[in-house]
Amino acid sequence: MDQLAKYFFCAPQISLTDIQAAKALDIDAVVCQRPDFEEPNQPTGEEVKQWCQDAGMAFVFLPVIPGQITVKDVKQFDELTRGYQTLLGYCRTGTRASILWAANEVAHGNLTADEAQQIIADSGRDIGAAINLLKNLEKK
Repeated sequence: MDQLAKYFFCAPQISLTDIQAAKALDIDAVVCQRPDFEEPNQPTGEEVKQWCQDAGMAFVFLPVIPGQITVKDVKQFDELTRGYQTLLGYCRTGTRASILWAANEVAHGNLTADEAQQIIADSGRDIGAAINLLKNLEKK
């Protein structure tokens, strides 16, 4: 689990142990950017939702396809996560989760596209073509 900001963590596919660790960090909500059945044997959104409920945490299911994150996805992320203090986003590698969070931060003027790209790169992830999304969301 990587901490990208005071209130945002991201991770590759999570497990029940990760949910317990997230609870210990006072994370309010877990956000899944991974479609069910993307890979064999991955836990479904419903399974992770149950783990979160059992731990007293919220669960948000917002699956996106790698390389196809849109402005609409960013707006949904903003709407679905509003009101939570600390988030843990996850997908197969953590890249989609970090991109959606960063794009939302850029859209709100909290980060520049370059700052967001650097934070993601510092976490060992490559945003690839998503830099265009960040640049388009950047307030001029």
